[in-house]
Amino acid sequence: MEFDSTDTPILRLPAPLQNIIITPTRYSDGEGVIELLSDPRVYMNLAGPPYPYGQKEWDEWFPILDKLNKDALTELHNVLKTRKDGGEGRNWTNGAPMTSIREIDPKTGEQKFIGMINATRTHFVFLGADEVSQRRQDENDALEVGDPRIDWDLGCESPFHRLQSEVICF
Repeated sequence: MEFDSTDTPILRLPAPLQNIIITPTRYSDGEGVIELLSDPRVYMNLAGPPYPYGQKEWDEWFPILDKLNKDALTELHNVLKTRKDGGEGRNWTNGAPMTSIREIDPKTGEQKFIGMINATRTHFVFLGADEVSQRRQDENDALEVGDPRIDWDLGCESPFHRLQSEVICF
């Protein structure tokens, strides 16, 4: 991981895809997110956002996503500082400060929003609204940050098949 001049974290994929980076989501990503969540290859595979997804939904969701990104970044900085100071600290496992996938134009350096990725605790209630699913959900939610028994979901939204098959989505 690297940090740019504004202390924004960047994950850069290795060669030959080093022009793909993952950064925190920006409000200006809204147009791309709306387009993405209006693509049937994407929205038909999501349990989440409403369809149709428009500016109103983005304006309601962005402050929540931005806070989650910033909280996770604060946690990451605390873990890195603790480790730098010789402490072990806890594992950083309470969210991702980077959720937007971007492609960098090698000639201009311009960053183009091309998708999103996120890791969240598994939502067992999606498996079925029964007592067993609810119990598993409650148990997973009750685990302390850093507990290796936490079940996680990895979500990726991108209509770009090259990105899905070669880079991030499994």
